[in-house]
Amino acid sequence: MKMTWELYQANNKGKALKLEKAWEVVRDSPKWVQEGVNARKDPGSLLSVHQSSSHSTPSRDFSSSDPDTQTPFDDQPIGTKKSKWMQIEQESKGKRLKLDEKALELAEKKLEVMQSSAKATQELLEIKQLKSAQEEMEILKQKEDELADEESKEILRLMKQAICKRYEKST
Repeated sequence: MKMTWELYQANNKGKALKLEKAWEVVRDSPKWVQEGVNARKDPGSLLSVHQSSSHSTPSRDFSSSDPDTQTPFDDQPIGTKKSKWMQIEQESKGKRLKLDEKALELAEKKLEVMQSSAKATQELLEIKQLKSAQEEMEILKQKEDELADEESKEILRLMKQAICKRYEKST
């Protein structure tokens, strides 16, 4: 570690040593590579470690659009906070998916109810139209001679005229 500090001071006079820079410098050394491999708990996430003869740190590939994916050069294990955060994200995605499925189900049921309601309303409208047509036919069948007073006869004549005009316009 002393050698690393001296190397850093020689190359970067007057600048403070940052942990990221120190890690990039020492992470390829056999000691840290071995400890990093032993410290890992999940053997499936083990990434291959690339060592060069001069122990130089290869440049990272920052072109990946997903910050959660690890590149072959990310040898550090995932921290506790990040792993908890990733677990919370996965759980919330699952909950969101379930809620979306329920919302879709409810929307489909609502659509079915609305369609059946529209059908029932259409049937009621047709029934009302048929009843109205029957009543109009009864009015047209009535004779003025059957009525006793002149006022009723006049009302019947006006109703017959209105019905006839309506049928003339519709045809």
